[in-house]
Amino acid sequence: MIPKAMAYATVAVLAALFLSPFIALMPHAALAGVVIVYSLGLIQPAEFRDMLRVRRTEFIWAVIAMLGVMTLGTLQGILVAIIVSLVALGKVANPRVYVLGREPGTTKFRPRSPEHPNDEFEPGLLLVRLEGRCTRACWCSTCARCSTSNTPRSRCSSKPRLVAAPPASSCGWAPCSPKCSQS
Repeated sequence: MIPKAMAYATVAVLAALFLSPFIALMPHAALAGVVIVYSLGLIQPAEFRDMLRVRRTEFIWAVIAMLGVMTLGTLQGILVAIIVSLVALGKVANPRVYVLGREPGTTKFRPRSPEHPNDEFEPGLLLVRLEGRCTRACWCSTCARCSTSNTPRSRCSSKPRLVAAPPASSCGWAPCSPKCSQS
């Protein structure tokens, strides 16, 4: 049995082969009308509205791509969209990172700064705040020597390493790996 997709592709190829002499006789305006009618079905304003609600940056990229294609042509419009996306991704890929300290006597954490030299920092613990898209990460200080021997964790000479996981859609915190959740 032939899959539906293969049957549709075969019909399309046969139509292109045998009907192309007849299609070539059609006026360009008629062909443009056919393309426009089928293209209107591809534009879905609800999708743009959802994009704007969920992720504003991607909405801007989509609008720039659409306007670029409509004004400059297909390849040039896509090239403009790619360039704009790369410039925007450069900003997103390098978020600001702040080391946090605790205000003495409170539970308030704030970025380390010369204005607050008395902020408390716990030895062996590094608290950071990333400005930008939500990501998940945890510090994992397990090493092969400590986890396989009877060496106390306080005497472990290995430095903590950052174990990062891809961003979660819900931006929730979770153990990055089984090793981190056990330590």
